[in-house]
Amino acid sequence: MGGAFVAVVDDASAVFWNPAGLATGSYFSLVLDQNSVGTDDEAPLPRSRSGWLTAIGTPPLGISYYRTRTTRITPLSPGIPESVRASSLVTHQTGVTLVQSLVRLYAEGGWAEDMPTPEVLAENRFIALRDGMAARFIESSGTRPAADRLADLVDRCRAVARDLDATAELTALDALAADGPHLRQRAVAARLGVDGLVADLSARFANPAPAAVSV
Repeated sequence: MGGAFVAVVDDASAVFWNPAGLATGSYFSLVLDQNSVGTDDEAPLPRSRSGWLTAIGTPPLGISYYRTRTTRITPLSPGIPESVRASSLVTHQTGVTLVQSLVRLYAEGGWAEDMPTPEVLAENRFIALRDGMAARFIESSGTRPAADRLADLVDRCRAVARDLDATAELTALDALAADGPHLRQRAVAARLGVDGLVADLSARFANPAPAAVSV
């Protein structure tokens, strides 16, 4: 999801945003968050908004309480400054997640590995874009081929794939990795240049059945 917070959240606030994230975070997490925004008190029609989040999370259980309050002043009669109405809206959200966050943990066959630093993640993304399946990812113990990393992840998912009757779809990853789209795109770029590659990709997205460029 492009690094969106809902996809990467792994602290106690995941109870609100994405309960599955609890499986990848620390064993215990506590979040206390308060924020508020508003206009100056002397503004003609002041308004304010505030929020409060309290959350406690562990892999098997998470509990959260989220409260928001919006206050505004609106005129009742045009031209009469003293004729106003003050309104306030308060919302409460209580969340509890039990066991479901362990699904990802079960699928991965154990506790999540230590996550690399943001700098290492950024470098690995660049390496993956540049080298595709020939990439060697940076890890704490050195570097590791992307093919080995993929094979390890696929092996962890085999039991779940069998339960979901999705073994064929999981096996298809091997063929996709061996002959990924990046290889075809590189071949087209080598033959037609970058402009030709862009034109070919545009045609493939615009036409349900485009004429493929021979490589």
